Amino acid sequence: MITIEKLRYTYPDGTEVLRGVDLKIGRGERVAVLGPNGSGKSTLFLCLNGVHRATEGRILLEGRPMAYDKKGMLDVRRKVGVVFQDPETQLFCVDVYQEVAFGPHNLGYGKQQVHDSVMKSLDAMDVTELKDRPPHFLSGGQKKRVTVASVLSMSPQVLLFDEPTAALDPIHARQLMEEIDRLNAEGITILMATHDVDQAYAWADRAVVLDSGVVRASGTPDEVFCDVKLLEQTGLQTPFVLRTYRALLRSGRIRGADSPPHTAEELEALIEEV
Repeated sequence: MITIEKLRYTYPDGTEVLRGVDLKIGRGERVAVLGPNGSGKSTLFLCLNGVHRATEGRILLEGRPMAYDKKGMLDVRRKVGVVFQDPETQLFCVDVYQEVAFGPHNLGYGKQQVHDSVMKSLDAMDVTELKDRPPHFLSGGQKKRVTVASVLSMSPQVLLFDEPTAALDPIHARQLMEEIDRLNAEGITILMATHDVDQAYAWADRAVVLDSGVVRASGTPDEVFCDVKLLEQTGLQTPFVLRTYRALLRSGRIRGADSPPHTAEELEALIEEV
C-alpha cells in the first residue's frame, strides 16, 4: 500500500527531522509507530498525507510516486487520512455536520454525494445525534469521534492516528480502539503513532521504531519488544504484560506458552490454567 524510500525532511529553520526513512506498509496492516519525542513520528505522518513535501526521497502509494500538484494532492487526500492528537487542531466549522462535510465538499463531491458520505460517516462513529451541535462544546471523546468521521467521509484507504487515545479516559479510549479495529476489519490500513508500549504490543500486527529520524526496527511486536538491546538504545519500556509473564515464568508459577501473551486477558487465561 505504501512504500517509503530514503525519505528526508528538513524544516525551514534547518532542523532535519527525517534522515532517510525506508519502510513498506502492506494493505490492511495495523502498524504501531513508536519512538521518543522528536523521533519524527508526527512529521512522517504529515509527509504521508502530503502536508509536508519530502526534502529528499519519495513516497509511493499503491506503487505510484506521490505527486504534489493539485490533482496529485487530491488523490493523496482521498487515500490517506490523518487524525491528529488534539481534535481542536481539526475542528473549525460551526457544527458537526459541516465539519464532516468539509472534506468531501473540497474533493468535489456533488451535493447528494456529500450528504450521503457525511451521514454514513456520522453513523459509523456513532455521532449522528451530534450533527447540529457546535464541535467545541463536545466532550473529548465526542470530539475525537467527530474528527475520525471527518476523515472517514473522504473514504480513505489508509488512516494515520497520532496518539489516538491521548487525554481520553479508559472507557472512551477502549471505545475508540474498538472503532479503529472495526475500520481495519473493513480493509482500511491503520498506522498509529504512540508512546503507549502496552497498547502497541496488544494491538499491532507490526511495530516500527523510529529514532533520530531513521527506522531502527520493524517487525512483529514479539520481535521488537523482546530485543532488549533495542529497547535500551531507544528508551522504550518492555510492555507490562510481557514483564509480568516473564516474572511468573521465572517464579515457576505458570507454564510457558507457544508465544507470550499480548493482553491482560491472555495473561489471566495462562494464570487460570495453573
